[in-house]
Amino acid sequence: MSIVICFTFYDSRKHFVSTSHEWRKIYDSKEPHRAPFPSPWSEQLTDFQKMIVIRCLRPDKVVPLVTNFVEDKLGRKFIEPPPFDLAKSYVDSNPCAPLIFILSPGADPMAGRKVVAIYFLMQLLC
Repeated sequence: MSIVICFTFYDSRKHFVSTSHEWRKIYDSKEPHRAPFPSPWSEQLTDFQKMIVIRCLRPDKVVPLVTNFVEDKLGRKFIEPPPFDLAKSYVDSNPCAPLIFILSPGADPMAGRKVVAIYFLMQLLC
């Protein structure tokens, strides 16, 4: 595979120099992962190879680029986290395997905890 990638990018340096104004547009773009590549690279490169080029030009845009790549190739379900079911997790927990919450700023798990507490309280009373 590395031989194929090297062959694909064989004249890339010359092309970058001769069409630097076109590559500059991609570099300056707010969404370089969506910007069209200059010809012939737009037709020659696979999506993965385009990711390599964007990684070299704008490493700060790799995360949205990879997210789009995974969504296009595998589907949206691979980029969205599954919904968290606190009641199911509580049932799976025990004193040797407790639930541990790592919260981000602004997260408030109290509403979910109250719902689960009421649910289990109702089960005890009924």
